[in-house]
Amino acid sequence: MGDPAVVGAVRIDPRDTDPAYQDELHAAYFTGLGRAEFHAMAAALTPDQPISFLTTPTGATAGRWGSVPRTYIRTTRDRALPIALQDVMIRHADELAPATAFTQVTLDAGHAVFATAPAEVADAIRLACH
Repeated sequence: MGDPAVVGAVRIDPRDTDPAYQDELHAAYFTGLGRAEFHAMAAALTPDQPISFLTTPTGATAGRWGSVPRTYIRTTRDRALPIALQDVMIRHADELAPATAFTQVTLDAGHAVFATAPAEVADAIRLACH
């Protein structure tokens, strides 16, 4: 909705009733959820994502952010962040802080893995904490 270059944000609008839009939103973010569960989760989405998050320096350093152990849950059916892009993000983070490289877990899930595979996410967190 709206031109991102003009409004400075990407808008995800779960209230849009266009069936094609709803199908795309479901497939891109909530792969693996039934339609009723998808609607419940989509209603919690924040509709605007400022584009500046892609271009604003984070200030992350190896000494600060890199001092925290981290785990990345790779999601093979993610259409919002395809697996190749996830791997680039992991690589860049690991280059910044190689001493605390990501532990990786790969799940056959879509973008909203917390909603579609909560037990597997909990297992990944438990493994990371031990």
